[in-house]
Amino acid sequence: MNGKLIIITGPSGVGKTSIAGEIFRRRPDIKKLVTYTTRPPRTNEVNGREYHFIDEIQFRKMLESREFMEHAKVYDYWYGNSRKDLEALLSTGATVQVVLNVQGAFTYEKIMPEATTIFIRAESPAVLRDRLLRRGKITAADLEKRSTEIETEMAAASEFDTEIENKEGELDRAVDLSLQAIKAAGA
Repeated sequence: MNGKLIIITGPSGVGKTSIAGEIFRRRPDIKKLVTYTTRPPRTNEVNGREYHFIDEIQFRKMLESREFMEHAKVYDYWYGNSRKDLEALLSTGATVQVVLNVQGAFTYEKIMPEATTIFIRAESPAVLRDRLLRRGKITAADLEKRSTEIETEMAAASEFDTEIENKEGELDRAVDLSLQAIKAAGA
């Protein structure tokens, strides 16, 4: 594998996917590692573009045949990345970007310590909780369950190569800083 791997990580609702999407728009040379998930698609998500949407039976078959480089159950849904997909992209010499939750990013760092990791954070856990509520896909009870995890994940920021704050209304700034980190990594 002679390509470069860029990992975008951070707590749920921090803007990882929005930042990654803008990076792809500005740097079409960067390839996306598409994650497999059992969660249903959101509005405007296309199978094979944002995620590979599969059912739990198919996910378990892939898991049993050791197709995933890493996998995790996150908020009632399974997520996993294909080892074969990643190796195929990296073998072309491409820069490959993947969006992972914090747990997944730690797993990747153990397997591929040469990967460049970018942690996206919100201004505070309270701001992040507000974003999740505004997204409309979470109940107050579910948010309460996530609160401890949000605090733990935000505290892990310093364990990654680069930490970028995605302030409310300043997505372009966060994208610019992410692109600078990618360039500094030689990609």
